[in-house]
Amino acid sequence: SLAYTQDVTNPNIYYLPHLNLGQGWQTTINITNTACKGKHRRVNVTLTAYDKEGVSLGVITSVKRLKANKTKTINTQTLLPGTESLKIESHGNLICNAIFKTTDGKKSEVVPAIREPSKQLDFPSLVNYDDIYIYKTITLLNPNTTQASIDIIALDKEGYEIDRNALPSLSSMESKTFPLIEIFGPRILKDLSTVRAVSDSNIIGLQLVDYPGVDLVGLPALTTTSKGWTFPIT
Repeated sequence: SLAYTQDVTNPNIYYLPHLNLGQGWQTTINITNTACKGKHRRVNVTLTAYDKEGVSLGVITSVKRLKANKTKTINTQTLLPGTESLKIESHGNLICNAIFKTTDGKKSEVVPAIREPSKQLDFPSLVNYDDIYIYKTITLLNPNTTQASIDIIALDKEGYEIDRNALPSLSSMESKTFPLIEIFGPRILKDLSTVRAVSDSNIIGLQLVDYPGVDLVGLPALTTTSKGWTFPIT
């Protein structure tokens, strides 16, 4: 879970990609209006569903307005058939996340919605197993109105580039999920530490690791650099 502040003078846009993990998984979406109850602030919310090719499936009418400090929970099974990603728009402060869980309840993960597209996305290692990259996927989504060209780069533990490949271009709102094993060869995967996606347009990304017998792990791509970080104790 990530904490952040937002500017309410401009529309806030959030993206939730890769909502369908396949058979045996269920996904739930939570959208919360963080305004204080005392201010009686309702916010208008527009949810647009897209399939994996980026074709708009329409606006989700079950959520149009949220009262202050209220949460709306949506099961993706109630969304339009073929929904692969969501764009959430509002002038208010929202917290949005997707909860992935197996139907048997043995695995689950909470992934926050992504607000800041970037031309460079970094995906660090999330767990330490020799064969982890067999079970790691990266999902990329192009939120622009124009096509995005993307290179995928393998970095070793020292930060040196050890391989680079061009990925298929993404059309507007198109999303694709790439297993790392299909991008890099065994020798590269053996030395791989971080995966970097570089695009000529701002894109968003999400990585998931579904290792057998271990809980699902997921994280949006890292896009922000800083000379200082604060880690609160949770």
